[in-house]
Amino acid sequence: MQTTEAFSPSFSPSIETSSAIAPHFAMTTAGFIVPTISGLLSTCCSILILYAIYKTPLKLSTTYHRIMSMMSIFDILASVCIALTTLPMPSDDIVRFAGPMLGNHLTCQIQGCILSFGLAGGGSLYMCLSWYFVCRMTLMMHSNTITKRIEPLFYLYSFGLAIFLSSYYLSKDMISTVPGYQFCVTSRNHSNCNFSIEKGFHECGHQVHDTMHSEIERSSNVIVYFIGFNVVLILVAMIIILWTISKKSKTIKRALDIQRASENAKRT
Repeated sequence: MQTTEAFSPSFSPSIETSSAIAPHFAMTTAGFIVPTISGLLSTCCSILILYAIYKTPLKLSTTYHRIMSMMSIFDILASVCIALTTLPMPSDDIVRFAGPMLGNHLTCQIQGCILSFGLAGGGSLYMCLSWYFVCRMTLMMHSNTITKRIEPLFYLYSFGLAIFLSSYYLSKDMISTVPGYQFCVTSRNHSNCNFSIEKGFHECGHQVHDTMHSEIERSSNVIVYFIGFNVVLILVAMIIILWTISKKSKTIKRALDIQRASENAKRT
């Protein structure tokens, strides 16, 4: 993602364009249609998951169903924001997209805040779901033990991370439009900057460039560290699950071989 440099009031918003330069895919009509369709499909799939869980006899009585339900809710929040694409973007933004831009800075912040909340919460719960299977398959923990001791930690971590990231970027005014994305994401407010399609980034004043640039890097590192942490935990959980499956399959195969040998011995 392109970072936004510091801005100075001496700059007047403008856009440098050239007919020979093709705009980014996100700024085209196809770039508006694709995320709208994918966001709507993802929303429908999550609703179907919730409906399937509701129709099961167990409903929300198991940890697995509760985690899947919360993941689906987080996904619906994020997918709806993606499906809205450019609609919440400021109508007077210096970056122009092919889709309709009917909002303002506040609606853009709301979209980006809910999007980061949904993505962070859903990704964290996916990691928690992986470790739920580790607890059940590898550690052989009883379902009641997981419900009382482990499951609350899953929700505390997931909701805490989602609330922290969304509120952090909102408080830093780090939610805005970015040329490479069809929806408002974490980026510096560039209302007083110049955007160049040819160069592919915003040009702003340089009076406090070093200070603002370091702030942007620190803010970007926050989400990178948390994503990396979740990915590492997911990979570790997957390795443990695969090892457990392999170990149990070998045990089952040996038991079946012994059973077949015993049956053959009886026949002879």
